[in-house]
Amino acid sequence: MNQRIDAIFENGVFRPENPVQLANGQRVSLNVESPPTQVGDLANVEDLLDDEFMDSCRQGLGRAPSLEEVRRTLSAFRGSLADRISEERDER
Repeated sequence: MNQRIDAIFENGVFRPENPVQLANGQRVSLNVESPPTQVGDLANVEDLLDDEFMDSCRQGLGRAPSLEEVRRTLSAFRGSLADRISEERDER
């Protein structure tokens, strides 16, 4: 007999979500499948990360500039930075 039994694994034991028609002590075979991650469910976000890519990004990092260095660099631009970006796009 085959039947699907949804269960929760707690304290080393599978606990069925609904009553089952099995004799006490009956031996069964389990096929464990985790439900697919829902689109808005970020509980398992670590599973979505590409660890190799993240490691390669970390290796390419140098020293992060200080806030003062960023301000000094940005102060070299006349006008707004948004205007400067728009101008560069128009030139392409």
